[in-house]
Amino acid sequence: MRSLHERGMRAEGLRRDVVIGPTGVNERCLLLTFDDGYLDTYQYAFPILQRYGFSATVFLVTDSIGKMRHWGCSKPVPLMGWAHIKEMSAYGISFHSHTCTHPDLTAISHERASYELIYSKKTIEDKLGLPADYIAYPFGAFNRTVMGLAEDAGYTDAYAGGPTANERFCRERFAIQSSDGKLRFRLKTNAWSSWVRTLCRGRLTSCHPVTSCADGMTVTSTADTGSR
Repeated sequence: MRSLHERGMRAEGLRRDVVIGPTGVNERCLLLTFDDGYLDTYQYAFPILQRYGFSATVFLVTDSIGKMRHWGCSKPVPLMGWAHIKEMSAYGISFHSHTCTHPDLTAISHERASYELIYSKKTIEDKLGLPADYIAYPFGAFNRTVMGLAEDAGYTDAYAGGPTANERFCRERFAIQSSDGKLRFRLKTNAWSSWVRTLCRGRLTSCHPVTSCADGMTVTSTADTGSR
């Protein structure tokens, strides 16, 4: 965060006016997201965001709020409670859906997937009184059916967990890892890096987010998402 601040950049959360702004592009702004809603996001990341005047988005697993992580690992990890979430929301951190129970949406029935999408959104909106417009697919897993179910559930857009076609309801995300180092972090957080990724894939478009896949911090340039 200090590196971004020193470069004259700022971090924001996912909001309609940030992701799709009046000009469509803001190369000095990054969209910062955290998945799952871990307690350490409140304990460690939140004070740093406040220090630099940054915002962010947290994708919540709503049935596990205030409990322990029960998916994808043998070691239990505590998650934030509603008191933490409401405090962060009052500051300006936005909260959106990571489903109710963190399932692979491609591996469950359509009815169960719809339930996960609809009721996680409803829970966040009921608790915070704010729209939960975005979904991050658990494990980054999705297909055309899941994309359609997310749209039917009322979401504005959806995020995957790695490189994608980067279309609506399958926005790509790129992990910010502790092993990245200064150079790689700088490359990932420069708006022009999306053009490099695009040219390497033979697709000329400036619409590519940068963010994390499951447990860590995620960063997205508004230059990557705003023109669609």
